[in-house]
Amino acid sequence: MSKVLTLAILSVYLFGCASQQVYEGAKLRSDQIAIITPASPSLFSFDPSISIQEVDGTKLERFSSGKFEVLPGMHTVKAILFEVPGAFGGRSWRSTPKTISFDAKAGETYVVFYRWRNRREIDWILTVTEKSSGRIVAE
Repeated sequence: MSKVLTLAILSVYLFGCASQQVYEGAKLRSDQIAIITPASPSLFSFDPSISIQEVDGTKLERFSSGKFEVLPGMHTVKAILFEVPGAFGGRSWRSTPKTISFDAKAGETYVVFYRWRNRREIDWILTVTEKSSGRIVAE
């Protein structure tokens, strides 16, 4: 059992923090690119998590955390909401994908999240926030 736990922790360490490059060519410095990342779920929240499925048509790689490195300019993000059963039970589900576009600036990190329009009907919209300022850049 301890070997399985060690392997799981090592996998998260090695692959969980990796980002995926969504442009051709050599890797650029962080001040030349923008980062697009999903909002981190709260440990104390019963709200669903968000998962970025694609950026500009590039699908998420298997061992990526969902962070995408992009060049400055317009980008389109496709994301879903999902929930898995927790300690208190419940059922697994995932939403239909939604898309949002925004203009990314070099050196910035953009956090993709959602806002409920009608939670009972799982009606939601995507939002994108510039991490450094907290400003919503797309909704």
